[in-house]
Amino acid sequence: MRKFVIYLSVCLISLNLLSAQDASECQSPNAHMNPNCNPSMPSPSAMPSSGQDSALNLAGSYAVQGTSPDGSAYEGSVVISGDEASGFQVQWTIGPDQYTGTGTLAGKTLTVDWGAPEPIVYKIKKERSGGLKLDGRWGKKGRGREKLSKLPS
Repeated sequence: MRKFVIYLSVCLISLNLLSAQDASECQSPNAHMNPNCNPSMPSPSAMPSSGQDSALNLAGSYAVQGTSPDGSAYEGSVVISGDEASGFQVQWTIGPDQYTGTGTLAGKTLTVDWGAPEPIVYKIKKERSGGLKLDGRWGKKGRGREKLSKLPS
């Protein structure tokens, strides 16, 4: 019985340490990009293989609607060029302002570095009509939101 109590105590202590590690990991500014901290983000094993992604043609023009981390709304247009092999180039036009970034595709997630401390992380969804929609999160703790809707070519 004593061995069982010691074993149980070791297990509980280990579990407690793991929980503490996960909690601190999820306190970082980029926790929204960590599948362990963001249940809406698929784990790498749940993502489709790159063979399935080749059917995604991300290049094209998009309408963009978003909300900045401070809550202010914006809209404009986005042009995505390039491909999975060479990388993606992304150009936003929001009012008179233009922003550029480079993106990489992993499964159905496009991560775009646009010069800010946190990248924009888009989840790619195919619509029933065959078009594409990208739902993005950006800014500190992913408080900024952005939706791209691919325009017909």
